[in-house]
Amino acid sequence: MKVPRFSGICFGLFVIVLLSLDCGGGSGGGGASNGSPKDCDLLGAFRITDAPSWACDDFPAVGETVTVANAGDGTVLRAGTMELPMAASPEMGACTFVAHGCHSVPAVNGQGGRYLDVQFTISKTATGIRLVSQTTDVDDGSPGACQTPAGTTESYEAVPLSGCQPAGTYTAASAAILKSGSCQIAWQAGDVGITSAADGKFDLDWAGTDVEGLTLDKSACTLRGSKGISSGTSFDIWSWNGAERHLQIQLQITPSGLIGEAEDALDGATSDGLSCSGGTYSLQASASAARPVVALDSTCSTSPPSVCGDGVCDPGESCRGCTADCVCKAGATCAPDGVCRHVCSLPTESTDCASGERCSPDNPSYPTVIQPFDTLHCVPEGNARAGEACSETNSCRAGLVCHVPVRGTRYTCAAPCGQDFPSCPAGRTCGEQGDGSGVGSYPTAVMACE
Repeated sequence: MKVPRFSGICFGLFVIVLLSLDCGGGSGGGGASNGSPKDCDLLGAFRITDAPSWACDDFPAVGETVTVANAGDGTVLRAGTMELPMAASPEMGACTFVAHGCHSVPAVNGQGGRYLDVQFTISKTATGIRLVSQTTDVDDGSPGACQTPAGTTESYEAVPLSGCQPAGTYTAASAAILKSGSCQIAWQAGDVGITSAADGKFDLDWAGTDVEGLTLDKSACTLRGSKGISSGTSFDIWSWNGAERHLQIQLQITPSGLIGEAEDALDGATSDGLSCSGGTYSLQASASAARPVVALDSTCSTSPPSVCGDGVCDPGESCRGCTADCVCKAGATCAPDGVCRHVCSLPTESTDCASGERCSPDNPSYPTVIQPFDTLHCVPEGNARAGEACSETNSCRAGLVCHVPVRGTRYTCAAPCGQDFPSCPAGRTCGEQGDGSGVGSYPTAVMACE
């Protein structure tokens, strides 16, 4: 199987199955079923509230904005680092659209190659939109490169950016400022995450400080919550570094991020000497900014590269480079050239090898020397006849070896002789294989008629 990838995009295949909902407000299949993204209320900016945790860099993450917008004579989807042209897909349901694009970068000296073929299915939901992705993504396998897991099914949920939707990721660029009071607790800069919880509540992680069960005032688009504060209906003790800590927090969600306050206090000093008789901190975090996008081609102009491990021995793969896909059949082994070849022996060459093949050694360092312990495989025979010059045994036709006498320097094709071979013709003797210098020999190598 062959599969696509991109800039920092991610070795692999993931398919995401669509559950589309009718956005037309009825089952009669009115104008919306064949309408435009505008008719289906799909145009606009949306914030991702749910995404695969493993998604590669080019794909949208929780908290990021995706956009469906008119461009020229058509409509495009901007998601992650990709811009893809959209088209209606009525066979998949009312108000369902498909955005498809392709990006390929050829490898240079075996590095930097990338092939990405991605398709998003976009449909209307009760709360916003759903993106379902089917992707072929292959890169050169560089260390650290993200690979899309094969056979994974995932989807992305997004809500209108204009609505009061706090869930997402934010960034506190600097530590919180102590606005009033006396407190040595540090509200650090870093990543801020808000996730949906049970009963319509939300959980907050502010650069390592966790507060659960915040309530949302939709009219003011504000989250409120506390930790370590008991009431008549609840008992809440927060032990923090050896001291009891009490926190009340309020955060307003705006298009640009979060702004709010935290009232913090400690009952006594902590184990490392921090004190906080009570202080109010100003909190601020920015929403994830949209990343620059690259417009993908509407069609793929090249074929995807081979993928080792998909069970198919594609062109460019071999039994040496990809044993998972290219498995040699019974009677054959993987030769040094990466081709599955039948094992053979010189005495039984005519029965071991097919017509047009010969039995040759695998050792390329000694192309004319065949030792009894060498592994031999059937390879295409050469063109040189008996007595004709040769540079290696593979140059000779079947039934011959490339031979030089001990006292000689000229290599020619000759019939092998000795044990297990026929006797030499009259007037010929069975001689050892020389080394080409005119004085040395390989006494254990296969001999030939001289």
